[in-house]
Amino acid sequence: IETQKGSQKLYLVTFMPNQPYASRLILMYEVLFTIFILGAILAIFLSLFFSRNITKPIGYFLTAMGTVKQGIFDFEAKHNSNYEVRQMFKGFHNMVSELGSQRQMLDRNIKEIKRLKDYNERIIDSIQTGILSINQDYKIEKVNRVFIENFGIEKEDLIGKNVNQLVFSFLDKALITDIEQIIKSQSSSK
Repeated sequence: IETQKGSQKLYLVTFMPNQPYASRLILMYEVLFTIFILGAILAIFLSLFFSRNITKPIGYFLTAMGTVKQGIFDFEAKHNSNYEVRQMFKGFHNMVSELGSQRQMLDRNIKEIKRLKDYNERIIDSIQTGILSINQDYKIEKVNRVFIENFGIEKEDLIGKNVNQLVFSFLDKALITDIEQIIKSQSSSK
């Protein structure tokens, strides 16, 4: 306040009862508590929503992986979700499709190898000379029909046995040494 003597400070003091203040304070606490509870509920719903959007695609992937594990490659699981998950599913299905193609090619190759193996065994069996096939460990892998007929021994008694265990007149020490040298030279050339 300005006066002729200069400026002076004026203090204004009001006295109010505490009841309205306390009521307003309680109301403010109730509003803050309500906002906190609503925020917690919103957070729970949002976390459920996001967890479903995360776990649902994972569940689809697990199902798809089980299908692939069973050997089924010609399927496509549809999933409507965001762009990244759709791209992941698309890449997964492309990979499964490629695996299916490679599996078919592998099956065809295995059939062809079996067919050629049977063909070769028929050729070996038709040769009129006894044939004994030995691997690098000097174990007998195959014998043909003529060998079995000439020596009067069962095929099952020969397969898997070491050539050194055979007691035949033509298998002398010199022949076994020649066989060992041939196998060693074949092993060293690889």
